[in-house]
Amino acid sequence: MNQTYLQRADALLQHYRQQGADAKLLDTLGEARDILVAEDNIEPALVHLLPTTLRTTRSEFGFLAEVAFNSAGDPYLKSHAVTDIYKPGFGLYNIVSGLQFYNLDTLNGAIMTERRPVLSNDPDSDPRSGGLPFGHAHLTAFLGLPFLLDGDIVGATALANRLDGYSQRDIDLLQPLCEIGALLIAAYR
Repeated sequence: MNQTYLQRADALLQHYRQQGADAKLLDTLGEARDILVAEDNIEPALVHLLPTTLRTTRSEFGFLAEVAFNSAGDPYLKSHAVTDIYKPGFGLYNIVSGLQFYNLDTLNGAIMTERRPVLSNDPDSDPRSGGLPFGHAHLTAFLGLPFLLDGDIVGATALANRLDGYSQRDIDLLQPLCEIGALLIAAYR
């Protein structure tokens, strides 16, 4: 476990607390950091973090993922915490892990290719949308955010179906998640 990244995460937590960022999100980020250290595993940390992320943004479903690379060196998103939208009546705590998103010609893929926030309040008409897999819940709004560390994308979150759509306010609200999440993934690696 890389202590330098953990120290940077701790400093950012303190900074965002002083700035008055969302206290519940920061508390859960701190808890995720502690889980990572205790279990030496990023997955339980992100599983713990996902429900608070969804509640904070009033999102119906979403995921937290690490950027990984296949044998050809192509990036993909390896989810460590994703809402099980295929479960009837799914909720915030119906979480699975291990899903992999390889298609870069989708809204999820745009997070990696554009390396900036991907906001779409009309996903059906968004040219970046590659459609949905069979049985996937309909998307009415989408927000994808990269976790960047020193210019490299190391992870991402994607959130969907906030009732009134997403805005710059949501991107700003989740800035601590993006920065600290990147450091937690880096510490784990």
